[in-house]
Amino acid sequence: KKIESLGRMTAMTQEEMVAGARTVAAGLEALRAEHAQLLAGLAANTEHEHEKAALVRKSIDAIELGLGEAQVRY
Repeated sequence: KKIESLGRMTAMTQEEMVAGARTVAAGLEALRAEHAQLLAGLAANTEHEHEKAALVRKSIDAIELGLGEAQVRY
């Protein structure tokens, strides 16, 4: 009986999961916008900036993947 009670206390409702997914998606969208600004600032043609830009693009790809997964959940 105690285990059943504990399970009910820790279980998230569907509304809580949707709200959590939306919060994560909003955070990822803000992070993607920040990375896009960083990428725009790396417009110089030096080798160092190209390396930084490649890392930022890779990060943006990962963020967009996370956004896609978060949006599927709600």
